[in-house]
Amino acid sequence: MKDEKGGGRLIARQRLYLSRRVTSDYALLCAVLGIIVMIIENELSAAGIHSKSSMTSLTLKGIILISTAVLLGLVIKFHVHEVQLFMNANSAEDWRIALTCHRCFNILLELTICGICPLPFNLSFPWTTVHSDGITVSTTEVPLDVFLSIPMLFRLYWFGRVMLLHSRLFTDASSRSIAGLNRGDVVPNTYCGRGVAVITGILGTCTSSMVVAVIARKLELSRAEKHVHNFMIDVILIIVF
Repeated sequence: MKDEKGGGRLIARQRLYLSRRVTSDYALLCAVLGIIVMIIENELSAAGIHSKSSMTSLTLKGIILISTAVLLGLVIKFHVHEVQLFMNANSAEDWRIALTCHRCFNILLELTICGICPLPFNLSFPWTTVHSDGITVSTTEVPLDVFLSIPMLFRLYWFGRVMLLHSRLFTDASSRSIAGLNRGDVVPNTYCGRGVAVITGILGTCTSSMVVAVIARKLELSRAEKHVHNFMIDVILIIVF
């Protein structure tokens, strides 16, 4: 099981695990950096220190945009490692086998979540508010950055992923080996197969119980044997005393 570079599949898998863990660490760093800069920019704008169209605000938004672009690249790199690990574990030669509909949907969802960020230019839309009297109407210009900043908090899902990849389940070789062996279990997928499996399990439990009951019955003493046993115990007690 040697690859072209002379290393085994286990060595290649170990390198992929390490690369995936490092990629997730950098992705979390970029995600947190973008969120922190976003909070600083919004707080400075809310305090009136600078406006949304000032050079400081545009610079901070530019930093957020750069961190977002790097984060999107790391998301793609992370899933490339996922595909490579799948190919390594299943001895697959074509990477398109790993690109299932579920995996593609997850990749697009992560790219969408991580790609939302404030734009480096000022955009606003009118917001109409009707007061409690039902007559007075006021219209204000609301920056689009307000609605693009809140979804950035969803990037914190990388924190849970990093904690999982740094846990013993992924860092310990024995745990990964046990997990790899558990992938060999055969389970039914259809409702008919599941029903047959449940019925078979119930019948197996009943059969085992009957066998235990029969063996226990055979091990029990008959009525005559009990009388003889009790008589011998009484004789022993009389001799002793």
